[in-house]
Amino acid sequence: MGSLGLKGLANGPLYREIATGYDLFFTKDREFAARVEGLKESARVRVVLTLIRQQPEFQFVAEFLKAFASTDWSSPMTVVEWPRALG
Repeated sequence: MGSLGLKGLANGPLYREIATGYDLFFTKDREFAARVEGLKESARVRVVLTLIRQQPEFQFVAEFLKAFASTDWSSPMTVVEWPRALG
């Protein structure tokens, strides 16, 4: 698990960057997810608003991987709250 190193980019440039090369983009930023959801044209990337609570890294990664493996990613939604909304 890692970061794309895109911290500090404004929402528009950030979305354009991820929309060109990614299928899933995980974020904890509700404002970013809401802005993407409001776009008239969306790319193939699915923005996943991560609802997993902050906790020590090893616990977060374990919970993330467990939820990821049990999620049905076939839903066509552009923005999803996860892991609550899918799975």
